[in-house]
This record gives sequence, C-alpha cells and structure tokens, in this order.
Amino acid sequence: MLLWLLAFVFSINAEPKPQGGISGHLMNILQNIHSNSKQHIKIEIDTENTKDIHTEITYLDFTNLPASLAALKSAKRFVKKQENTRKRRDDEEESSDDELPESFDWRDKDVVPEVKNQGSCGSCWAFATAACMEIQYARENNEIIDLSEQQMTCVYPNKKTICKGGFPSVAFNHYMDDGIGLESDSPYDPSGDLRCYSFKQRLSVSSVTDLLPFDMDTVKRAIVNDGPIAVGMYINWNFMYYDGGTFDTSCEDLSGLGGHAMVITGYGVEDDYPYWIVRNSWGTSWGEEGYARIWAGQDLCSVESYFMDQAQIYNEGVDMS
Repeated sequence: MLLWLLAFVFSINAEPKPQGGISGHLMNILQNIHSNSKQHIKIEIDTENTKDIHTEITYLDFTNLPASLAALKSAKRFVKKQENTRKRRDDEEESSDDELPESFDWRDKDVVPEVKNQGSCGSCWAFATAACMEIQYARENNEIIDLSEQQMTCVYPNKKTICKGGFPSVAFNHYMDDGIGLESDSPYDPSGDLRCYSFKQRLSVSSVTDLLPFDMDTVKRAIVNDGPIAVGMYINWNFMYYDGGTFDTSCEDLSGLGGHAMVITGYGVEDDYPYWIVRNSWGTSWGEEGYARIWAGQDLCSVESYFMDQAQIYNEGVDMS
C-alpha cells in the first residue's frame, strides 16, 4: 500500500522532471506516512512511465524535515540526461597553451552578485542560469545586474512553474532566441503566479558550450578565459550539512537526495587537494557564505560527469534601463 501510494504521487504528472524539487504536498504525504506507520520509506520510480525523472529535496525542505525522516536516504533514482542543441567543446578551436594560475575565483574580480536563496522551490536550475548570465554581463560591463528567475517559467511553459525542475542548458538555449528580464521586472515569488507572460527582454545568450567529457585543464581554462560554468551534481546528507572546508564525500555508498544545479566560479588547491569553488542558491548561511569547495578531479557525486555548461551573452544593444 505504501509503495503504491508513492507510485501514484509520482505518476500524477508524467511530464519529465529533471533537476527539480520534492513538492511540499509530497513532503507532507511522506511525513504523515512515516509518523503514522513508523516505517522506513523507499521511493522507487518507474522510468518507463515517467521518462526523465530527477527529484531534488531543497535545502529548506531538508531543514524542515523531522530527524526520523532520514529514511529518505534509501531513495532510488533513475536519470536520463536531457538532450539539447548545445555546442560541444571539441567543436571549438584548441584552447591556449598558456600556463594556468594555481587558483582563480571570479569573486576576486568583483563581478559576482550576492548569493540568493531559492527557498522550498525546486528552481536551482533557474538560479544557476541567472547567475551565469549575470556574471557574464558583469565581466563585459563592470556592472552587477539582477536577472529574473521568475521569468524562466517561459523556458518550460507547459509546467507553469519553475519549481518542477529544469536544466540550465535548456534555459541557455531558450535565451538564444528570447531574452531574459530583470528581477525588478518580475520579482521572485515561487508561491505566486508562475505562468509565462511577455516581458521586456534585456539579455540574450549568444552561444552555449558543453564541457563534457571532463578534462581538468580544459574546464579550468574555460573558467579563466570564458567565465562561470553551470554544473550539476547529486547531493547527499553530508552536502546538506556542509559548513566549510573541502567537500570530499562520495555519493557511491550513500543514497542521494536527488540532483542539484549550481555554478562553478573558480578553483583552487589546499594541502595538495584541488577543489572547485561552487556557488549555491541556499542563501549565505549555508556552507562558506553560500559557497562550497568540492574536491576536483574525483567526480564526486557526478559533479564532473552530470553536466557542465557554459554560456556567452550578446553584449551589444543591451538595455538595462
């Protein structure tokens, strides 16, 4: 009965759900089931019916969970990667052979906006997309702007929400044809009206590059020369509790909580451990003021194999007034 009910919840919407969030409705169901039955909960998803399922428990969901719901760690996931029209790195000219700096961080260039908080909405993909485009604009114009995550309902118009997940690469490709507006045009309110509306288009994407398959120097050079990278990884309980240092916990022996999109803004090394500097969207109280350092070159939790996408912007004729 328990597994049937969970299967029913997941089958309500058979639309692909990549990079998303466990809804408050589902969380309430899980909490009620667990508190009444005291059973360990296992979620199994049938990909034949649900296609590209990708669940994510948001940080706010996690902090509101009762401790007894650690049973969710037994969740089982099946994921297929979204196909899109990204430009692959091997289609480009060979990158420069100039020596790479040992460490690099776009925050040191004063082009990175403050970390935001997605709340309990599974909109990490939208925050990663906006952050990449904001940093690219600041690199070109020495000006910090605030783009609207809310307007990304138009990326997946059939979902009528940004809270059911998505991929930054799909958003980047969408903004090659259409532009994105400012936060002041459409403020973030995941509990409000999330239908797709027309708005003043401010900034567009000129190209998108897929940086997989992974190569350490290629990714570092892309960061230094071309800006931030939208990255995806699976997260586990250790990552939820992360509060500093180099994250070095594999997901191999830990059932994850789903997928999550973030932004690599730089890299470094400490005690001979190379790491990525990763910007999250869980507010500044999480991690190192909203950032994490993740051990590089180890593909921890698929951080170097899930997706790594980089977008460039059109910088001519941009109206931010």
